[in-house]
Amino acid sequence: MRVSTKRYKVLIADDEYWSRENIKHLIPWELYDIELLDAACDGEEVLERIPEERPDIVMTDVNMPFVDGLELIRQIKEKYPDIITVAISGYDDFEKVKGVFVSGGLDYLLKPVTRQQMTEVLTKALSILEERQNTPMEDRGKSVRMSSFLEDTEMSSLLAGRLYHPNEQVYIPSSMEYDRVHVILVKIHKIQLLTSKYRNDMTEMSYDIKERLRKVLDGVDATVFNFNRKVNEFMVYINSANPPIGNLAGDIAGVFDLDTEGPVTVVVCNEPVTMDNIASCYRNLVSGMMFRPFKMEHFVTGCERVGEVMMKNRLRRSQEKELRRAVAEGKRSAIRKILFDEAGFSHCDDGSWSLLEVTQFLSRVGGIIWSEVEEDNELIQMRDETEEAFRYSQMDIDKQTILDNLNLVIDTVCPKKEISEDATVDDRVQAVRDLIEERYFEHFTLSQIAEKYHVDPSYLSRVFSRKFGESITAMLTRIRIERAKELMRQKNHTLETVSFEVGYDDYNYFSRVFRKNTGESPREYRKRLEKEEK
Repeated sequence: MRVSTKRYKVLIADDEYWSRENIKHLIPWELYDIELLDAACDGEEVLERIPEERPDIVMTDVNMPFVDGLELIRQIKEKYPDIITVAISGYDDFEKVKGVFVSGGLDYLLKPVTRQQMTEVLTKALSILEERQNTPMEDRGKSVRMSSFLEDTEMSSLLAGRLYHPNEQVYIPSSMEYDRVHVILVKIHKIQLLTSKYRNDMTEMSYDIKERLRKVLDGVDATVFNFNRKVNEFMVYINSANPPIGNLAGDIAGVFDLDTEGPVTVVVCNEPVTMDNIASCYRNLVSGMMFRPFKMEHFVTGCERVGEVMMKNRLRRSQEKELRRAVAEGKRSAIRKILFDEAGFSHCDDGSWSLLEVTQFLSRVGGIIWSEVEEDNELIQMRDETEEAFRYSQMDIDKQTILDNLNLVIDTVCPKKEISEDATVDDRVQAVRDLIEERYFEHFTLSQIAEKYHVDPSYLSRVFSRKFGESITAMLTRIRIERAKELMRQKNHTLETVSFEVGYDDYNYFSRVFRKNTGESPREYRKRLEKEEK
């Protein structure tokens, strides 16, 4: 995430140490391009520091010695009208609440202040800062992006809460004022094309895409957000009180350029749902997305149609038996004939195969092939590498990468005559290692690397593993996890941002990989770090 040259400043005033510490660690302030100034102990100190430190937002406890919160807000309003003020109190006192607003305060928060309350009031404050006419255009854009990021955090917390903690009470943002909503999922399949256009600035990319979607939704009472656990998914909640949404989904798909940004899938849940049912609705939307054609085209569907889609048996039992025999006998040509000609996988992108059928076909073929060979460490590493490549290329709708890696699997389990040692291979293998260390955050497959350095993929894999004691995928994963650990020490990075910056656009997948390699989830690891630092 690009760091802005100027940050908005927030000054906290509270005479209680633990209250100040709670607010200090409540959110990753740096991530929002907000500079949290050293906290003040009373209102008198705030008034002394304002001329020099020039805060944009002051958050003050109501009950403080010398100059209390209400008097502080009144004086700030009189002397520094551009500063936004927020009151914080441990007591729900109507007279004091009224006094805050009479004195010019923006909001009144009750202790203990929660993360959701803080993000909500900051969203409101940043929106006001952005709207002011005397704010330079560059800073106004920065403010809007920060506010947008905060809204994503709130809405993503709601969806993630319903998905992963269904029996717990989940905070619903105040911006969600609808009782029932129509839900639309927008899935971007080639997210790397988009992120490269924005110089890997996830915040700027997310903001721009949401602006595009909002233009299509002009006049529709809707909420748009980027689900931060899956950076390539955008959600649209439409107030069920709106007229029928008609061709809206097709218009949404049309805002993405197929040639430069790749295909998108738009899945609509036309039946309105409540926030209590949003998790099951989301799962239905994802299921609907899996039935899209495996083809480089935009696709619009409704999750209600999932039960109507017929799944074809792409690999018959007789073909499975023939495949097992061909693998056991090491017959590469026979394997290719079964998979590419008889099963028709070489034409999987002609529109007749669904994404789910491609996924299931590769899973079945992989299960058959690997079960028919005696796995050694090199084969296990090769299996992991190709399965990782399949995972990304399936969601990218990338047939060629899938075929390249499927051919690589065939050549690996049915080895050709040993290739003679190339005198330059050591330099090439070292170059591969340098590539991984420098560009670990990018998605590249073994086939792509082998093509870049003009080496047979299976040969490259074997030589690399022998030289460095780990496979290409294992090294890539290790470097990503090590970098993730470094970023987790920086409080200005959310775990979702860490996931994206080290090369995983799906936070849930990153979390599984992290746990597999460390024995802890990312959240457990960060909590342990925080305890050790105290």
